[in-house]
Amino acid sequence: MIKIKNEQNLNMQNPASPLQRVDGYWEHHSLRFMPKHDWEVMIQNDVINVVFNGKTFDVSPEKINLISGLLSSVVELEDDNQNKYQLRGWKRDQIKEFQQALEGSLLHFYYRYPEKVFLGYQSWRDSFTKEYEKEKSRGWVWIDPVTPYSAPQPPGLKDSDWINHAKPLFNRLDPETDFELVLNIRGYIYKENRKDLELLIKEDSGFFDTIEKNPLTEEQRRAVACFAPRTLVVAAAGSGKSSVLAAKTAYAIKKGFFLPSEMLLLAFNNDAAAGLKNKVTSATGKDIEVCTFHKFCLQVIGKATGRKPAVAKFIEQEQGDRVMGNILLDLIKDPLYKHKFDSYNLFFGPRHKEAKGEEEKRGFQLVTKQKEIVKEALQNT
Repeated sequence: MIKIKNEQNLNMQNPASPLQRVDGYWEHHSLRFMPKHDWEVMIQNDVINVVFNGKTFDVSPEKINLISGLLSSVVELEDDNQNKYQLRGWKRDQIKEFQQALEGSLLHFYYRYPEKVFLGYQSWRDSFTKEYEKEKSRGWVWIDPVTPYSAPQPPGLKDSDWINHAKPLFNRLDPETDFELVLNIRGYIYKENRKDLELLIKEDSGFFDTIEKNPLTEEQRRAVACFAPRTLVVAAAGSGKSSVLAAKTAYAIKKGFFLPSEMLLLAFNNDAAAGLKNKVTSATGKDIEVCTFHKFCLQVIGKATGRKPAVAKFIEQEQGDRVMGNILLDLIKDPLYKHKFDSYNLFFGPRHKEAKGEEEKRGFQLVTKQKEIVKEALQNT
């Protein structure tokens, strides 16, 4: 895990540099009849001293910009007071030497002040560490909201220098954290989640052995112990999905991942909801909210609008299939609708199952484009 360190460790003023020493001196003096444009530049590692028309000042390597032209080159620089200067009159051999020395000086500068390279890292790390510990206390670290740290190549460094020095520069800033971990924080979280999942299954084997009449299977244990934001459990009817939900609810309370008031279990119909409610109550001894999707959505709409929408009586009485069937029978009395309905079911799936007497009464038939009756399809429908 990324560890928090004291702020004083972040700015290393005098690091032991792994770089070669950089020294250089260049000067230019104007002719007597020309406007005065005299300058001297001296580089000693990351310290750059400039004398411009008699004025002496130091310049940071990151504040120097070299502009190369076909006939001449210009060096733009800025002092600590944000005064800008242009050094002209460079010879070709001078500007080439100066450019190489400036690249070396810039590396020395970044090794002394690595926070200049990894801008915003401290605040990102503090924010990530806080959020990570909070999420982990809830049983799982959610990857989706995690914002990875981006470490762009700083201006002035060649690609080869950045490749070779990115990790050592980062170690100057944060010697306790793996640079590769920071670059792939989502992969790190994924591995940690999987590691914690295996640990939970092993540590709480007693819970998984006794929460149901029979010990939970290996697949059930994984489904119960996994608290990812989205967990899909695919299983056949009667294989123990409801047992997983009940055990998962009890396990969340046992581990302190969630409070009973923070949990909601949904089912598709009233019978399933009632059965799940009994299982959950038996497993937890708590009054956990269990209801159908429809009931929950009606509650949300009612709270949001201050008015609970009315639901058709036949829905509340679970007579939806019968009523919808009668509506369909009325609709297909229209020859045009009947033709469209028959065509749809012929090509896209089984048609609505109806009573055989009603079917014979209205003379329902599936036909091909050649107007031939599809007898086998009618018999097997």
